Amino acid sequence: FAPVAPAGTLGAPPARLVWRALRGAPRYTVEVLDTTDAAVLIVTTGDTTAEVPRGALRPGAYRWYVRARTPDGAEQRSPIARFTIR
Repeated sequence: FAPVAPAGTLGAPPARLVWRALRGAPRYTVEVLDTTDAAVLIVTTGDTTAEVPRGALRPGAYRWYVRARTPDGAEQRSPIARFTIR
């Protein structure tokens, strides 16, 4: 259970966030944070990908992670990954 992509520098969105699945997790919440640690994008999905809509993020540096909700209601958080938008 960990972020896979993006990593490094991207062009302008749209972009796709991709992570490895946590066995048995039916739902994930992705949070993208700016340099002030403010959440600038939050997406909840049942998949292991999330789209970053065009115009959702400005050029700059970001960190992101995924929270997985397991069937028993527990929550696990992935390591943090980083990316930059030119």
